[in-house]
Amino acid sequence: MVICWSLWKIRNQVLFQEGLLSVQRVIGLVDSFLMQLVRAKVFRELHFRGNTDCKWFRYVVAPLKVSKRSISVSWLKPPLGTLKLNSDASMVEGVASGGGLIRNHEGNLIFTFYKEFGVADVLLAEGLALLHGLQLYKEKGYSSFHTEVDSESLASLVKEGTLTKWLFCNVLLEIRSLLVLMNSGIRHIFREANLATDRMTALRVGQVSFISSTSHLPVFLRSVLALDSRSFPYVRSQRVRE
Repeated sequence: MVICWSLWKIRNQVLFQEGLLSVQRVIGLVDSFLMQLVRAKVFRELHFRGNTDCKWFRYVVAPLKVSKRSISVSWLKPPLGTLKLNSDASMVEGVASGGGLIRNHEGNLIFTFYKEFGVADVLLAEGLALLHGLQLYKEKGYSSFHTEVDSESLASLVKEGTLTKWLFCNVLLEIRSLLVLMNSGIRHIFREANLATDRMTALRVGQVSFISSTSHLPVFLRSVLALDSRSFPYVRSQRVRE
């Protein structure tokens, strides 16, 4: 294919830019193109199946070895006298919803919130859930809190001040404004450390919901909250390139 492409390119140069068509010119162009592939390190063994005596075979790059490792992940309590907001979002039957939990330094629930956003992509729903939580936090008059989300994209967008599509851009601007106003920051955590919030957002408990007592929560969610308050470790598998 490289040879055919080289012949076609040189033919066009001869027809439209003048010049001579020669074997040496074709070979030179082919070698130049293949050397660019070498520099890009794209040659793999499968490209030379049945033709390993080719001079270009020595430039084959061995595939990177990928292994798995397990790490321990836990929800961490905020410092004494502070609160922590965790938010998340989910898609159920095409409807985006989100919510969050606010807990104190002992891991006890202060309140949980839930809201449906209708048709929206997951990242926008993540942002809307966080914004709703921050607005509630401000309304309640709380101070000294930490914010965590399991969406690395959302955390990066909030921190970096990056612009995006207009609707989401307005959400990001409001989030940043509230975080600055309340002297808080945002941190990305693994999904396993946000398990309670993840389970809560999938409940579909109504268009808008606000719960301040664990007794109104399902048993399985109360169990996750109890485990979090004890910093129970969850196992997370990661792919590592060797």
